[in-house]
Amino acid sequence: GCDLSFQPDVQALRAAGIVPVFAAGNFGGGSSTSVSPANYPEALSVGAVSNTDVLYSSGSRGPSTCGGRSRVFPDIVAPGVRVVTADRYGLYQTASGTSMAAPHVSGALALLLGASPALAPGVQEDALLASAFDLGTTGPDDTYGHGRLDVRAAWNALKDEPGYRVHAMPNSVTIDAGSAVNVVVALEPVNGFTQQVTLAATGLPAAAGSVALDASTLQGSATTTLHIAIVAGAPPGVYPVTVSAVSGARRATTSVSVNVPPRDFALVATPGRRHIAAGATTAFHIGVEPFGGFSGKVRLTKSGLPPKTTATFTKSRLSVGRTSKLIVTTSQTTPPGVYRVVVRGRSGALRDRVRVTLVID
Repeated sequence: GCDLSFQPDVQALRAAGIVPVFAAGNFGGGSSTSVSPANYPEALSVGAVSNTDVLYSSGSRGPSTCGGRSRVFPDIVAPGVRVVTADRYGLYQTASGTSMAAPHVSGALALLLGASPALAPGVQEDALLASAFDLGTTGPDDTYGHGRLDVRAAWNALKDEPGYRVHAMPNSVTIDAGSAVNVVVALEPVNGFTQQVTLAATGLPAAAGSVALDASTLQGSATTTLHIAIVAGAPPGVYPVTVSAVSGARRATTSVSVNVPPRDFALVATPGRRHIAAGATTAFHIGVEPFGGFSGKVRLTKSGLPPKTTATFTKSRLSVGRTSKLIVTTSQTTPPGVYRVVVRGRSGALRDRVRVTLVID
């Protein structure tokens, strides 16, 4: 029969550039025994044959009982009789049916994409169907479809076909809130491909920022710049930005992982160690290193000073880009030794600390 309940889902897969492969069903062997969703116009349906190319006796056959499908049913057949498979108990069993055949086609598509990632869904399907080993009646029919899967023949038909790849350099960036970064996007033609390619960048939510390409079309070995801007106050997280490159039926993608770190700060102190004599004065420089677009003020405090010593900050509230001096004055009676002085910083709920060493000789 024809049950269209899942058709929107299958259409969504198509829109995402994914070929939806479905088992043809095991309701044969009479004609017009197709089942959904394999018989949707958007589906690639797979029937089953034995290792001697004999049709699985219970495999569903066409014509399709769902409207809109212009191709034969099934589209293609693959090994599906007495196939060794894992079961849900951690063991293996030998099983038969179109559900054993469909994974062969998914695997074949994965091999083609591994060798040529720019293959558009339509090109992938056409390659498999056109190269299938014809069985039964000459040409496509409603029993064997276009024939038995032959992935080597499909690859041989595709390997010299013009195409392209697209690359993002670098493919991972860290951007503080309120900042921006540029990424180079390069088009790589393959096998003499000369057509124009249209680019688009998507994936960054408006609450996080924006993306823009200097050029929306490229041709030949060319590059453009992807501008990624993160707004102040953007939620921290990792955002995948996808750059798609489309030319006719061909489509290639590349992605950039955009890491927006949480707002925070770190205290830094220079130098980390001072030697002075009792009765002398010295100073340490304290600064704030921001992360994730932090721009607040940090209140400074100190502890761990030697006895009979005074210490003051030239600025007790420190802004990003400014420094404060921790001025330490000892007395003639300050005991000699090694002292770990702790400087703490606080801005709202954020806190950090840094240690400096004061040696009284």
